Amino acid sequence: MTWTGFIQTEILEPYFFEAEADDGLRLWIDDELVLDNWASSGPQAEQPSGSIRLDPNRRYPIRVEYEEGIQNASARLYWRSRGAEERTVVPQARLFTDMALEEGDGLTGLYRSEERYLAYTQRAGDLYAIFFQWPDGELALPIPAPTSGTRFELLGMEGDLSWRSEDGVVYVDLSTIPFREIPGLWAWTIRVNDYVDGGE
Repeated sequence: MTWTGFIQTEILEPYFFEAEADDGLRLWIDDELVLDNWASSGPQAEQPSGSIRLDPNRRYPIRVEYEEGIQNASARLYWRSRGAEERTVVPQARLFTDMALEEGDGLTGLYRSEERYLAYTQRAGDLYAIFFQWPDGELALPIPAPTSGTRFELLGMEGDLSWRSEDGVVYVDLSTIPFREIPGLWAWTIRVNDYVDGGE
């Protein structure tokens, strides 16, 4: 996720910036890297900070890059002038999507999702679909629909999974599996028992 736009401060002082991000965040102001909290995993007990001196009579280009690795995405950007005792969230009124705007309207956000990688293998009549990004709700498998009654299961867990087929894609329902019970962190395998193309 990337946010871009312009930032304008209130007074002529060095400003200190901090971020709370799950998982990683980088901040550039006027093409200067102010914060680099990228190599993190989950919320951090101690947040790094960075400072930059900004003229309140200017608007500076700002870019915030954010990444989320597993789940529970969140990001907050704070600032504090040198004379302030407490930090505050950078207000929308001080952020602009366009240099010409009179009132702050926030930043422009661009979302880019990682491609969901899938791999397949077969053994003893079963089809194994290996995926490397946990989906929201359903896993989409671009395979021919199997015959009615075919059993789908997630290796490492007991029980069959519900599935449906639509427009040449098989959707496997994973929404009933609590996050804390997901078997593994980086890769998972769906077994399609006795897979036979229903169109054969």
